[in-house]
Amino acid sequence: MGSGPAPDAIQLGNHINTQTASLLPTGYTYPNVFDGYWPGDQASWARTHTRSLDLTGIAWDKPAAGVLISPRHVLFCSHMGRAVNETLVFSDKAGRPVVRKLIRSQAVANIPLPDLTVGLLDEAVPLKVYKVLPPRTDWARILPGASAFVTDAERKLLAVKIESIKPGAIQFTHDGVANKSLVETLSHGDSGHPAFVLVNGDLVLIETHTYGGPGSGPFLGDPLVFAAVNRTMAMLGGGHSLQTVSLSGAGSPGPVDVAAPPAPAAGLPGLAPDVTSPVVVDPNAPAFQISAPEALPRPTPPASSRGDFNVPGPQEQPSITVPDAPPVPPVYRPQLPSSGGGLDR
Repeated sequence: MGSGPAPDAIQLGNHINTQTASLLPTGYTYPNVFDGYWPGDQASWARTHTRSLDLTGIAWDKPAAGVLISPRHVLFCSHMGRAVNETLVFSDKAGRPVVRKLIRSQAVANIPLPDLTVGLLDEAVPLKVYKVLPPRTDWARILPGASAFVTDAERKLLAVKIESIKPGAIQFTHDGVANKSLVETLSHGDSGHPAFVLVNGDLVLIETHTYGGPGSGPFLGDPLVFAAVNRTMAMLGGGHSLQTVSLSGAGSPGPVDVAAPPAPAAGLPGLAPDVTSPVVVDPNAPAFQISAPEALPRPTPPASSRGDFNVPGPQEQPSITVPDAPPVPPVYRPQLPSSGGGLDR
């Protein structure tokens, strides 16, 4: 195993960057996704570069968002999620509202950065379902430097670069983004909005926001996170699982060159580089109970941005019990400092 990326890994990064550069304008532009938006009513998709991307799989009606990972499953962050029986409003390509009700939800357990929740909708949504990257243990050597998109509560599509990937988490940066009109700082209210990379012209879901600045949160290409989300989808029912994007023609990174599974989270985004987070087992975690997650660490804003981290405490979420639910394994939570939390705590 060498010290740098393999040639085919470099090819994948180049593919993502070339695809993104060909889409983004070089001059000043508006990053807005809509020219006009009215929740539950007709929306008008922006007549800019964003129009060439399929963003119909995101519920834009509220800051808590929600992104489709199957026709019936949505993904959002745990510390600012949607309540059961709440409606989510998507917009089809003509701007017409597509309304669904959240009938069940479950926090994703046993992941290094425990800030993901999967929701089950009452009916399938006939709009864009986002695929994810194939689970690998060596994305940290492949993706840094690649271009990506982040979304926010103001319904914008912003440009970032992937700075680093740690076990279960990904961190973005504004360094290296040429068009500064597409750069904004994520802050209070943006939690749970999705981030993507562009592969073969298709948006591929890689993260939902937990922290501000350029953004960071759970990384869906991590094998532990990928498997845990699939388990949660199966528990909720609905008959679907995560779908992975084909890297054919995009510079496949080849075989995984790191055989060991990811270690427990150490140095998560927002922590000092040398901070290690031991894992604590909660043997009393009840099945299918939604509660406000433990406080996550207050991140240190990157030097290149000034995020708003003076945010309120955890929001209470309802508890639900599903009859005849299979037992849920103990919840593994990193023992993190209690000095702060994510964007919207």
